[in-house]
Amino acid sequence: MYNCHTHTFNMTCAPDKFLSQYMGNFFGPIIQKILTFKVGRIIILGIAGSNPWLRCYASFVQIGTLTSQNSIFQDLVDYYPPGSKMIILAFNMDYMGAGKSEIKFEGQIDQLIDIKKKYPNTCLPVLGIDPRMPFPYKEFASMKEFAEQYMKWGFIGLKMYPSTGFFPYDPRLEELYAFAEANGLPITTHCTKSGVYYMGDIVNSMAEPDNFSKQPFVNSPKPPFKTQGVKKSEFSLNFLHPDNYRDVLANFPNLKINIAHYGGSNEMKKAGNPESWYEKAKAIILEKKPGSDEYAFPNVYTDISYTLAEKSIFAMLKKDIETERLGDRILFGTDFYMTQQEKKERYLAIEFANYAGPNIFKKIAVDNPERFLTSTYYRASKNWIFRDGQMVKC
Repeated sequence: MYNCHTHTFNMTCAPDKFLSQYMGNFFGPIIQKILTFKVGRIIILGIAGSNPWLRCYASFVQIGTLTSQNSIFQDLVDYYPPGSKMIILAFNMDYMGAGKSEIKFEGQIDQLIDIKKKYPNTCLPVLGIDPRMPFPYKEFASMKEFAEQYMKWGFIGLKMYPSTGFFPYDPRLEELYAFAEANGLPITTHCTKSGVYYMGDIVNSMAEPDNFSKQPFVNSPKPPFKTQGVKKSEFSLNFLHPDNYRDVLANFPNLKINIAHYGGSNEMKKAGNPESWYEKAKAIILEKKPGSDEYAFPNVYTDISYTLAEKSIFAMLKKDIETERLGDRILFGTDFYMTQQEKKERYLAIEFANYAGPNIFKKIAVDNPERFLTSTYYRASKNWIFRDGQMVKC
């Protein structure tokens, strides 16, 4: 089975103010510093006591402050049966305006390469992408060249987190989309109203962003976006809006992309409302070409990561997975370890698997992921990977 959405970054990868989004601007940096020490973690857990809210956050940050990404990865794998495969999404936080991290993004992906070498069949790393990365970068002349080399080093796809401060239709991503589409390379992108958001200054270029589309903004929420008197967390919804991908897909209709989180559990509870992000993600998957029975965007998927923490939407998820076409485009994922705020990892998989039954769970945890993950660089069903210029079996 595949868990298609997990994280292993620790607090050395996170910028100084990362926890401010969870614990406030005053306490966040202080607690983040305290948690870098073992005795500090013991104290925080002790203070949390029996308070369920505090213990949820303590559990979340305890994993994030484990000694290494390797330790976090091993913690994740221990929840699953032998042979399971973990898609580890590298998260580029260098440009979210939250300060500097200890090892930066470069250190984070170097550590993932080391984990991949130790666990070649189990660890399937995905490369974080941000159009604000300066190129040339190290020995890479372009983002496309950067991504291509990491695929050759064992990464199997790309990850975007637009709410950290960019739009999916940023012109600097155009060449990368062309590369991904040509090679069937899967892209996972964060798309829910919760999560990490941009903490820097909202500048004019964000209010009126460029778009590489030949017909700009025909589908996306229309700029200029309001910037004055808007909270940064609210403005970041402009970066995240699912309709932004319609502009991307209008230019790259065969792009393989996972609009992650299915809009989020709160949006699923608004089912039937066309403005619900759940309904918008579903509409993109099911849209057909004008006057045709062919699907307009044949390779669009979604995953149920983090959404699984909300048991009340299990019935809706099961119904969607049983629905023709839609059920073939839903992926299993948990969002480990971000979901530790809500529920322990072991329950996220077991509860839904027991509820949905083995056939449905196999569909989202085996069959659909094999189709989504297979590309020029990775053949999921046969455990092949691109190495040294050729496909070799792990």
